[in-house]
Amino acid sequence: MSRLICGLLAGYLLLSPLLFWGLALESYEFSKVALLRALAALLIVIGILVGIRTLRTQPGVLRAGWRGVVRDPLALGILALLGSAASSTYFGVNPALSLRGVHSSWFGFTTLAAYGVLFFATRAAVRAPSQSFPLLAAAAIAAGPAALHGLFQVLGMDPVPHQALHTAGGTVRAAGTLGNAIFLGGYLAMAAPAIAFLSWLAWQGRHRAAGIVFFGLFWLSTIIVLATFSRGAWGAFAIGIAILLLGWWRAGATRMVRITLLALGAIGIATLVLAVATGYLGPFVSGVEVRFAKLLQTGTEARLFIWSAVLRIVPDFPWFGVGPDALGFVYPQYAGPEAWTFTGGRTAMRAHNEVLHLAATQGGLGLGALALAGWGLLRTVRLAWLRSREPIERMWVAAVVAGIAAFAAYSMLGFTVVSIGSLFCVYIGALSGFGSGPETRERDELSRSALLAIWLGAGFLGSLVFAANSLRSQWLLPTGLYVAVLLIAILAASTAVSSNATRPRCPAAWRVAAVGACMGAALYAFVFVPLRVQTLCRGAVDLTEAGRPDLALPILERVVAQEPHNPTYWRRYAAAYAKGAELEPDRERKRQKLVQARDALLRALEIAPREAWAQLSLARVESALSSVAPEEDNRERVFAAFDRALTLAPTQPPFALDAARAALALGDLDRASGYARHNLERLPSFAPSRFLLGKIAMERREFETAAFEIEAALGANWYGQDGRGRAWTDLAYVRLQLGRPDAALEAALEAVAARPEAADPYRAKGIALVESARKRGCQARLNEAQTALLHARRLAPRQRRWSGDLARLAQVASELPPCQSPSAPTM
Repeated sequence: MSRLICGLLAGYLLLSPLLFWGLALESYEFSKVALLRALAALLIVIGILVGIRTLRTQPGVLRAGWRGVVRDPLALGILALLGSAASSTYFGVNPALSLRGVHSSWFGFTTLAAYGVLFFATRAAVRAPSQSFPLLAAAAIAAGPAALHGLFQVLGMDPVPHQALHTAGGTVRAAGTLGNAIFLGGYLAMAAPAIAFLSWLAWQGRHRAAGIVFFGLFWLSTIIVLATFSRGAWGAFAIGIAILLLGWWRAGATRMVRITLLALGAIGIATLVLAVATGYLGPFVSGVEVRFAKLLQTGTEARLFIWSAVLRIVPDFPWFGVGPDALGFVYPQYAGPEAWTFTGGRTAMRAHNEVLHLAATQGGLGLGALALAGWGLLRTVRLAWLRSREPIERMWVAAVVAGIAAFAAYSMLGFTVVSIGSLFCVYIGALSGFGSGPETRERDELSRSALLAIWLGAGFLGSLVFAANSLRSQWLLPTGLYVAVLLIAILAASTAVSSNATRPRCPAAWRVAAVGACMGAALYAFVFVPLRVQTLCRGAVDLTEAGRPDLALPILERVVAQEPHNPTYWRRYAAAYAKGAELEPDRERKRQKLVQARDALLRALEIAPREAWAQLSLARVESALSSVAPEEDNRERVFAAFDRALTLAPTQPPFALDAARAALALGDLDRASGYARHNLERLPSFAPSRFLLGKIAMERREFETAAFEIEAALGANWYGQDGRGRAWTDLAYVRLQLGRPDAALEAALEAVAARPEAADPYRAKGIALVESARKRGCQARLNEAQTALLHARRLAPRQRRWSGDLARLAQVASELPPCQSPSAPTM
C-alpha cells in the first residue's frame, strides 16, 4: 500500500504547481487547493481501508504505529498544530469561514488538515530514502513547465495572454504557472536542492540523458529565480544551496561539492553571457535597483506596516488568535493609514511572515505547537543523519534539509501557498518517516512504468494546462483532470506490480471499487463542482464589467444557490445589481435593483459580519438608494451604515472619504466636515479629504476658506485617487467668486490639462476669459472664450447651462469695445 500512496503523492506533486484555471474567478490558487483537498479525502479513505484490514489481521500494528507517532516530537508537533487550528477555528471571530477558508486565500482549517494528511501519508509511505526519489522527481519535473512558463513571460511570449503580470523597474517579473513571482521563486528555491541531488544521482547511475535534463532544469530554475525579482526567493535559493553544499561536504562528498560549485560558476557565466547577448542585462539591473531601493528608503516597505498591524492584533487575541484565515477580518481595525497607502488599498489576508501569521491566527497555543514541531524537526534531522549509513543517504538528507531551510527563509518574507506548502509537508514527512520510523534497507522504488507515467503526465498536463488557459476552453481542463486520474491509476497499478515483488497480490475487488468511488466522489465534490461555480462567477463578473449586468444576474443566481455560504459570491451578486441600477433610467426599477443589491450585501454580512469592505459597499448602496427613494429614515440608515464601516476600519482613508461624500450629497455639511477631518487627523497629507473641506466651504459660500483648502489639497498627496482635475476646476470657480479672473484662468488651464475629456474645465476656462475681458474693459480673448464654451457644450450637450454662459459672453462682447493695439513708435 505504501507504493500506492507514493504513486498518488508523486502524481499530486506533479500536478499541483502546474494546475491553474484562467476561467475561474481566482485563476491559480483555488484549483490547487481543490486538488489538495481531493487528494486528502482520497488518502483518508485509503487509510481507513488499510486500518480496517490491519485491525482484522494484525491488531497490534496500529497500536505500535500510534506509539511511534507519540514518541516522535515532529509528528506530535504537527498534531498539536492541527489541534491549535481546530481550537482557533472554534473560538475565532468567524468559525464558519475559518473552517472553509476565505476567497483568494483558502488557508482555513480544511486546508491545514489536508496538509496534515499529506504529512502523515508521506511519513507512513517513506521509510527509506529510495522510496522518496519518485516524489523528488515529480517535484523537480513539475518545476520545469512552471519555470518555462516564466521564461516565456520574460521573453514577451506569454502563452496565457489574459494573465496580469507585475513589473520591477519596467521589467516583467516571471510568475509562471503559480500566478505570482514571489510564489514561483519560493517554489523553485525549494525544488532546486532536490533537482541538484537528482542530477547527481542520475550521473552516478550512468543515466546521462536524465542527468543532462536535471542539470538543464537546475539552470532554468536558477535563471527564473533571478527573473522573479523576489528578494525572499533570492535569499531562500542562496540559503538552500549553501546548506546543500555544507551537508554534502559533511557527508564526505567533497568532490561533488567542487563539481557543484564549478557548475554554479558555469551557470552564472552562461547566464551573464545570455543576458548580455539578448539585451536583458540592463533591464535586469534596473529591476534589481528598484527592488533594493525600498530597503534603503525608510517607510516605504509595505511588509513593515503589515507586521506592525499584526503585532497590535496579537495581544488582543493571546490564546486562540482570530482563527485560521480570519486575519483580514480584523486587520483593518489595527492597520494604520500608512499601511493602506503602501499596500494599494488591499486588506492583508496574510501577515507575510508565517510566525507572525500563526501568532495572530492561532495565538499562544499555535506558537507553542510551532515550538514543539520545530524542536521535533531538528531532532528528526539529527536522527535521519545518524541513521544514514551510506553517502547517498546523507546526501539525500542534505537535499531535503536544504529544501526545508529554503522554505523557512522564504516564509520569513512571504506566505505559504498550496504548491509550496505541499512540497514542504512531503519534505518533513519523508524525513520523519526515515528518521523516526522502523529501520529498513528495502529499496522500495517505483517501477520504470511508474516513472514513465510521471514523465508522460508532466508533458501532457503541462501542454494541456497551457492550451486550456490560452484558448480559454471550458472543457480542456476537466478532460485533463480525468486523464490525470487515469495516469495516477496507471502509476498506482505499476507500483503494485513493481519488479521487486515476487508474488504481487491484487487487492480485493470491493476495496478497488471503494477507492475508485471515493476518488471520483472527492474529485467531483472538491474539484469539479467548485471549479464550475468559479467559472460561472467569473463569466458573470466579466459580463458585469462589460456593462451587461442583465445577463450576469441569472448566472449569479445559480452561483449563490449552489454555494450560499460564500460571501464573495453574494458581493458579486450585489455588484451586478448595483451596476444594473446605475445603468437603469427608470427610477422605480433603479430603486428595486438597489434594494436587491442591499439584500445581497446583508446576506454577505450575515456570513462575514466583520468584513469591512462589504459593510462599506452596503453603505454606498444605501447612499445611492437615498438619492433615488428619499424617506424619513433613509438619511440615518446611510450614516449608520458608514459608521459601522468606520468601526470596522477606522484608519482606512476610503471609508471616511466615501462617508464624507455621501454626507455632502445629502446636504449634511457638519457631518461631511466631521468625516473629512476624521481622515485628516490620521493622515494629514490625504488630499481628497482636504479637497472635500474646500467643497464644503464652497457650499457655505466661504470662498476664502475654500480657496485655502483646495490649494492645500493640490499640494498634498492624492495617493492615486482621482480628483486633482476636479480640484483645479473648483479652484477656478472659487477664484472667480473672489474676483480674481486671471488666477482663475491659470487654474482652469491646469484643469483642462488634467481632464481634457470633461466639459467643466473648458467651461471654467471660458468663464474666466469672459471675466478677464470684462475686468480689462475690452474684448480681449473673447473669441477664445467662445471656443472653450462651445467645446464644453459639445462634450456635454444635454446640460442646460450653456445657453446662459453663451448669453453672458454675448452681453459682455456687446458692452465692451475692441482692444486698442499698441501704437507704433515714432521716428
